[in-house]
Amino acid sequence: MAFGVALLHAMTAQDSAKNRSYLNITITSYIFLAFVFLVLTQAISFAPLPEFHFDTFGEGDPRTYSQPTTALFGLASILFFLQSYQRAFWLQLFWLLAAFFCLYLSMAAGARGEFGATVLVLLLVAIRKPLLTHYSLIVLFLCAIGIYLIQTGLWQEISILERFFYLIETQSFGERDRFIYESVNLLKEQPICLLSGCGLNYFQNHYGNTFGLYPHNSIIELIISYGATIGTGLAFLTLKGIWKAYRSEQGKESFIFYFALYLFILSLKSGSLVSITTLPVMLVFAFVACHKPIKSL
Repeated sequence: MAFGVALLHAMTAQDSAKNRSYLNITITSYIFLAFVFLVLTQAISFAPLPEFHFDTFGEGDPRTYSQPTTALFGLASILFFLQSYQRAFWLQLFWLLAAFFCLYLSMAAGARGEFGATVLVLLLVAIRKPLLTHYSLIVLFLCAIGIYLIQTGLWQEISILERFFYLIETQSFGERDRFIYESVNLLKEQPICLLSGCGLNYFQNHYGNTFGLYPHNSIIELIISYGATIGTGLAFLTLKGIWKAYRSEQGKESFIFYFALYLFILSLKSGSLVSITTLPVMLVFAFVACHKPIKSL
């Protein structure tokens, strides 16, 4: 809950250009240091395109993926994209280039869900903050990168594309579809869970699963744990709070809001109620939904 309190304070603290600047500088510095660390430890190479080198267990293809690395540079891309809304054209160009570079690093890290959430949040930012210059530069960058990758054949070496093609060919969702199916069956077999909830981690106990084999969907796990009334009610308030913050003038400028939104999106594909982020984020958005417009987000 400490995370939830900190997030709520960050979203509701008195807003000012000085606070936003301090936050942006702090996060940007952390991202830069993380990137330097990856370069110095040779965890990333640049021949011909940036590529991560992850540790593997045993023999086999050394190319794999990292959810934290994908999320880190995905969030960096979102932050830099927000900072690209500057009056000076050269600042717009600089931050857009930084955002696209981090977006590529996020893609290179290979985690499909985290990268997909990044793209979705970036689209929401672009829709909420329409600017013809940005749209033109984005189309130009995407076309240039696409043509380069296709002409050189380098698109075949991008691991996340390989993983997307594998998903399409095998229809394998990393057992998440099985967890959804088993969750629905549990609610059919145990109506009491639908009515009043069966408590945290009941899904694992019911199927004899280990701790890590949970429903992988925050709303479904919420219903199993606390029942349909509380589960759907909190889910509704969460979505209402997201929409309220997204439509506010302060929310569209706030990296903290998009950070919380990013975490909620991830919770729909791999979230657990006992994690440090899932339930606090939902409660924070529910708080926003139930109160008058907040001056700062």
